Amino acid sequence: MTLTISLLLGAAGCEQSHERRFAVTDSSGVEVVVNRLEPPQWTLAPMPALSLGRMEGGGPEEFYRVRHVELMADSGLAVVNSGTSEVRVFNPDGSFGGAYGRAGSGPQEFRALQWVRSYGDSLLTYDAGNDRLSVWTRSGLFGRSFRLEWFAGSLFPVDANPEEILAVTARYMTELPGSGLVVDTALVSLYDLRGHLKDSIARLPHNERVVHRQGDWQTTLGAPFSAAGQLVLGRDGFCYAFGPQPEVRCYGPQGDLRRLIRLSYGPRRVTPEDVDEFWHVRFGEDEGPRLDAYRRMREIMPFPTEYPAFAQLLVDDEGRIWARRYATPEDRTESWFVLDSGRLVGYLETPSGFRVMDVRGGLLAGVLRNDLEVEFVQVYEFGES
Repeated sequence: MTLTISLLLGAAGCEQSHERRFAVTDSSGVEVVVNRLEPPQWTLAPMPALSLGRMEGGGPEEFYRVRHVELMADSGLAVVNSGTSEVRVFNPDGSFGGAYGRAGSGPQEFRALQWVRSYGDSLLTYDAGNDRLSVWTRSGLFGRSFRLEWFAGSLFPVDANPEEILAVTARYMTELPGSGLVVDTALVSLYDLRGHLKDSIARLPHNERVVHRQGDWQTTLGAPFSAAGQLVLGRDGFCYAFGPQPEVRCYGPQGDLRRLIRLSYGPRRVTPEDVDEFWHVRFGEDEGPRLDAYRRMREIMPFPTEYPAFAQLLVDDEGRIWARRYATPEDRTESWFVLDSGRLVGYLETPSGFRVMDVRGGLLAGVLRNDLEVEFVQVYEFGES
């Protein structure tokens, strides 16, 4: 893949330097940061510093449906292995440090484990199936569980730090109005670490669905080539990305827009060949209700003219935002833009098939799936220019 970023001339008096940040403040007090220069190229180590996984034989290194990998302060790992409904802890040298949890609905069990966060000697887990968050010690001792206050719709905690939890509440797919392409919104809220609602702070576009109604029947599918709204907790508030524009919006704790970060690269258009490939992949799936739904909706399925800009946001231990560019069928690597206070400070490519899930201390942690869909938990070192 070749990175294409428009190289533009700055305003009078602006130096053409990687260190130059082009920023203005509008009349509403919103800082607009336009990054017009190519960012420094960061490098990824050619081989992982740590790779865990095995094809067969069982044991803690045989992974199935890894949903999240968390780097801990000492570079150890907490791995959400949802296939066995447990969190597995590994020491910095890769040795197994223990596991906790199992399938079920009891106080120390999981039904749909989603993610884990590490703070000091504590771990916070989110289990969607049992609708609860739980606090554990790193050694696996259970502390407590709690639920977020809930009023209506579908509630998902999407990020957390030692002080608060960021959550979104969206409508259920069966509740979407109208037909055709429907862009739905989500309510963004902050909670404390006991599950109490601190404030509902914004309502933002969150997902794109295609709704087809025929008589009393409703069929709802995710829109082709779409990405849900991405949200992460920032240094003071949260940051958000959605849609085809290459920009990240950062809001204060009261939901006030404070910074608009823009990257200057050309639009990436969805081609007729991309649409053909979309249907080829969908109709190659196993028989079932989902395949039947695609067949019913083929003639009416709307396709966007442009791809989404970003498919993932992360925040590292230095408070920098990592924005992963949405991968098109032609891309052979994953592209990451690193933003520090709105300034584009780095660009990094990671291997296709390796999903980055956490960044800390000069390390990237995530999961690689090989051609046989076997999962390997890996950690890479990266270098900054």
